Amino acid sequence: MSVLAVTVDATAAAATEDAVLVDELVALEKSKLDPWYGEASTAVYLEGVAEDSTYFDPWIPKKLKGAEVREYLAAFEGNIPNLEYEIVDATADRRGDIVIFTYDITHPADPVTGEVVPRWMVTKILNRVGDGWEVIHTHYGLPVPFEG
Repeated sequence: MSVLAVTVDATAAAATEDAVLVDELVALEKSKLDPWYGEASTAVYLEGVAEDSTYFDPWIPKKLKGAEVREYLAAFEGNIPNLEYEIVDATADRRGDIVIFTYDITHPADPVTGEVVPRWMVTKILNRVGDGWEVIHTHYGLPVPFEG
């Protein structure tokens, strides 16, 4: 009697799964950032943000929670410069139904003013909801301390 032994490389399988998750989250983020930067529209960006989510960025003095997050982001409607962007260095660390998604956003200079736009470092914590993801925390940071 012969026995066929099959070995599965768990590390390779996990790496493939991680890459698929990163691709999924990058596509999701682009679907939200394209209207943000392309149309100065906040509506799509706010879709999928949990009602009790939290938010930090260098331009606000405190953590925002719940309705404050939506109010803050909605106030950008019509006031977002039309910029090209690229998501780079994306990673995803999944823990059950929660994922910590990190990436950088890079921008070329503003096409109208020529001003260099800062690179953003982004952390989002998302919760799996059905077939999709719900943002429960967002943190935008700059690569150097803000001196403003």
